[in-house]
Amino acid sequence: MPEGRIEPLSDSPSDSMWHGGPTVRGDVLLPPTDTGRSRSGNDEAWVYVTPIRSLAEVYAGTCRGWVYEVEPIGEVEHDPDSVLPPGQSLRCRSARIRRRFRLSRAQYAQAERVIGALDRLLP
Repeated sequence: MPEGRIEPLSDSPSDSMWHGGPTVRGDVLLPPTDTGRSRSGNDEAWVYVTPIRSLAEVYAGTCRGWVYEVEPIGEVEHDPDSVLPPGQSLRCRSARIRRRFRLSRAQYAQAERVIGALDRLLP
C-alpha cells in the first residue's frame, strides 16, 4: 500500500472517500467497538468517512494521525449527529484502506488552527 504526502488541498468533494485518524495497522478500518480504541464523542459502532479530503485532514490533525483514502465496505449512510451539511460526514461499518498519507508539519498546524476556530464557534 503506497504511503505519501497529501497534495495541496481542495475543498471540492471527490470520487474518493477519506478518513482521518490515528495510525492503523492492517488494511481495514474498523469501528472503535471492534478495536477498543476510543477517542471521539461519535457513535463508536461506526467508521466515519467523507468525500472532502480537507475534513479528513483536520480530524487527522487532532491526533497527529494519518489521512486514509478508503473504500467503504457495505452501505454508507449520512451521519445523523453531524453538524456539517448532508453528504459531508458519512458513516459505514468498515472501510478498506486504499492509500495512507502522513501530514506535513504545516498541515498539522493548519488543522490545529481550524479545530481552534471551530471550538470557538460551536457551542
